[in-house]
Amino acid sequence: MAEPLADARSVGRATGLAIPRFVSLKSGAARLRIGPSTDYPIIWLYVTPGLPLEVMEESGNWRMVRDADGATGWMSAALLSGQRMATVGSWLETNAALRTAPATAASERARLQGGVLVRLDRCDGTWCEVTVRRHGLVGYVRQVDLWGVYRNEVIG
Repeated sequence: MAEPLADARSVGRATGLAIPRFVSLKSGAARLRIGPSTDYPIIWLYVTPGLPLEVMEESGNWRMVRDADGATGWMSAALLSGQRMATVGSWLETNAALRTAPATAASERARLQGGVLVRLDRCDGTWCEVTVRRHGLVGYVRQVDLWGVYRNEVIG
């Protein structure tokens, strides 16, 4: 007798990778569509390479993704990268501290506004070491202040 799948929604039908999961945009011109084919209308055009997106479902070479604002649609897998990126949370009431070490007592290197794009170098479940690519700054941000990484997720 075959064993039941642990959770049919826990892995993608096309890749076998975790669902949901975060990815990022490869290019600066990526079209979000209402369905998994070029036959479907475009609902959004993304122009920021590295923008984090959350993969919610898979269908062949298409991925249903969600952005930080909650917009959901389908995008060709060829436009997506496994490079982990994040944005500083737009929900924060104050700018997020970029610290010199993973501790609230560590000195601040900078204050990051909501929406600032960062590369995730490492995350320990509480803090992420990030690089602010536009400025070459490296430091630590509280994981809960970022969109593009799950709570308690460990990376790197």
